[in-house]
Amino acid sequence: MQLEKFVVNDKHLLCFGVALTLWENQNTHRVMAMYVKQVQPDSMAEEKGLRPGTRIWTIDGMPVEDFPASFAPESELGIKFLNRKRGETIVLEIKVEGERTTQFVTLTQSPLRITVREIPPTK
Repeated sequence: MQLEKFVVNDKHLLCFGVALTLWENQNTHRVMAMYVKQVQPDSMAEEKGLRPGTRIWTIDGMPVEDFPASFAPESELGIKFLNRKRGETIVLEIKVEGERTTQFVTLTQSPLRITVREIPPTK
């Protein structure tokens, strides 16, 4: 089943509860750098210490510079971050802003939790 992008406050979140920013090499169209833009509150990503500004160095052991700079569903990053099933994992090597060393975190895709509140009709 294809899932539409989940939008929170006009920002797109990918699977694993993160929104990412890519810097693209205009000559090679590959990733130059990847950072966390936003983290879904109460997500595993937040529990593991990811926050805006966290730099991602590797994805499942592969340097981010080896990926084409695209989140299209058929792209390598699209396959890693879109339409993941419950229980699937991803391993990121990250460096949290302000810390000296990198660390490895494993994120597991969990079911999307959405809170819906009823807004009374206006008169």
